[in-house]
Amino acid sequence: MRAIIVDDVEKVALSLKEMISTYCTDVQLIAIANNADQAEELIGNLKPDIVFLDIHMPGRGGFDLLQSMEKIDFSIIFVSAYNEYAIKAVRFGAIDYILKPVDVSELKEAIERAKEKHSTKKIEIQNLLNNLNKPGDDSNTIIINSERGSSFLKIADIIRIEADGNYSIIFTVSGEKVISSKNLKTFENFLENYSFIRVHHSHVINMKYIKELNKGEQLELVLTNKEIIPISVRKKQGFLERFNKF
Repeated sequence: MRAIIVDDVEKVALSLKEMISTYCTDVQLIAIANNADQAEELIGNLKPDIVFLDIHMPGRGGFDLLQSMEKIDFSIIFVSAYNEYAIKAVRFGAIDYILKPVDVSELKEAIERAKEKHSTKKIEIQNLLNNLNKPGDDSNTIIINSERGSSFLKIADIIRIEADGNYSIIFTVSGEKVISSKNLKTFENFLENYSFIRVHHSHVINMKYIKELNKGEQLELVLTNKEIIPISVRKKQGFLERFNKF
């Protein structure tokens, strides 16, 4: 596979180049770009299979580059030192990212996944860009990878998410249950900008689907699908504060 590195920090780009040449011998590095304008030209001329793309660069960043391109027919592995909302969006767009400083094992795993997902990359990238353009909009879609393949779920259609060990079970308005290999904390972090809140060690719920709040010895929520979800003592105060503002 032919690859291009896009990073404004020369030291980082050369370090990644060395890692690829040493540990990923099936990847041929064909160019390095230090800004988005140069990268756009190189990608158009050289037609790489993979682009290692920095998110934050002077002028146009990695997302700006993708949004300006008419055609995206290459896999993307984001490389960033910033673990923030953009990284959350990347994660739920099913696109790989590596945090700086780059770990060799993570690099190798990301490259293998890029090979496997080559045919679906265009849909995944477009989904990512949509989510970034409309942060907090529950019409956004997340991609859930499960044993059955990739499921595209509209955030507005998720009623709740329940922990199942290191996995999560997603309950939707259609009655479908989707199992994700991501843990509940990952969903809690990504969905905090939407109408979701963690009310219990095992439960994240969409506040739009609360039907009743039962106040007794155990504070409980009755959801529109008739499920009853307990609110833990530790989560009670935070939930009530947000619920009263919702």
